[in-house]
Amino acid sequence: MISIFPTIIHDIDVPTFKQIESDLLKFVYQEKKKDSGGVNISNVGGWQSKELDFDNILSKIIIESVEKYFITTKILNEGVRLNSIRPWININKKGDFNRMHTHPGSDFAGVFWIKTPEKCGDIEFNSPSYHSQYNEFMSYNDMFQHSTGCVPSCSISPIAGKIFLFPSAIYHQVRRNDSNQDRISSSFNIKLS
Repeated sequence: MISIFPTIIHDIDVPTFKQIESDLLKFVYQEKKKDSGGVNISNVGGWQSKELDFDNILSKIIIESVEKYFITTKILNEGVRLNSIRPWININKKGDFNRMHTHPGSDFAGVFWIKTPEKCGDIEFNSPSYHSQYNEFMSYNDMFQHSTGCVPSCSISPIAGKIFLFPSAIYHQVRRNDSNQDRISSSFNIKLS
């Protein structure tokens, strides 16, 4: 077998997360207090902020972490630039979730997990070939599906202090928060040039 056309999810650790966690939480709730109505994009219940500017703790840590990741791994061609990293905040209380969506107009979509209590809802990605290869995916046994990643969808449990970057055209959703605490994340888009 030869595997072709993979979907890459970049899994980035934020090494300073524990030192800044309380400052991030304070910032998040201050932003919600400033604009309690927020916006409604993919959230069902919960609260989403407008896009933030660059001069705050959240934007700075996301930009710094993503840039450091690409500098350290050296996986981008020389001269490729990361543009338009403007995060927004997501706060989902018990019962809230984010419906299936994509991030048009960008190359990468990203999420930075800030608070992830147990049972707060996994992020689920649909294969780009979900529709066209569904019968093929479902014909393979479980062992083959999981060893090759040849599945119609994949769920990943969120971990506070991690950033996931993935192709913005990938359909994804965040499952229902079944904990009694807020699930907090920040999402953002990246354009490559």
